[in-house]
Amino acid sequence: MITNGGVYVFHIFDNYAATGWCLLFLGMMECIAVSWFFGIERFWKHVCEMIGFEPTIPWFKWSWAVITPLSTSVLMVISLVFYKRLKYHTYVYPDWALVICWLMTLSSISWVPGYALYFFFYETKGDLKQRWQQCITPKGETTLKTSKGLTDEAGDFLEMEPFYNEGSESARKMEDSTPGVEQALVDQQPPKYEDIGHSV
Repeated sequence: MITNGGVYVFHIFDNYAATGWCLLFLGMMECIAVSWFFGIERFWKHVCEMIGFEPTIPWFKWSWAVITPLSTSVLMVISLVFYKRLKYHTYVYPDWALVICWLMTLSSISWVPGYALYFFFYETKGDLKQRWQQCITPKGETTLKTSKGLTDEAGDFLEMEPFYNEGSESARKMEDSTPGVEQALVDQQPPKYEDIGHSV
């Protein structure tokens, strides 16, 4: 970067490293994974729980599920259709430099389909349908059949035991320690105004 040709190397990074087509592809894959594999309704429920309310108009929900994947895919197609050879002012980059540019781009985006294929063929079992179902099911999630024939989905990372549950051991310990805590607070109360006046 500090040599005479450093600006040409910087121009390659500026156009192919982590900008343009790379960001569009990764953004589209993130939205598809969250909205269509994990489930937009499930994700939206978690978001509403974190912010404490449910927005009247779910703009972000529609954006994550439909608007962003469509817009990023359209922009990627347009950028490929109107692709122009990289150049800096009057200097046109040679073929070997363009190969390095696209290898740099693939180094960012190839991990997404690469790991997807690896997980599909090596981390799952069963036929194609069963493998696909395992791929789109959140890790750690189990499916339980209730007596009514309904399906309850639960995961260790989704459900947590309440901090204070009536009848539990922690609740009994808290109730046992409450009188002592209250007495300690009473003992630490500051003197009243009239007591201060008499002492002065």
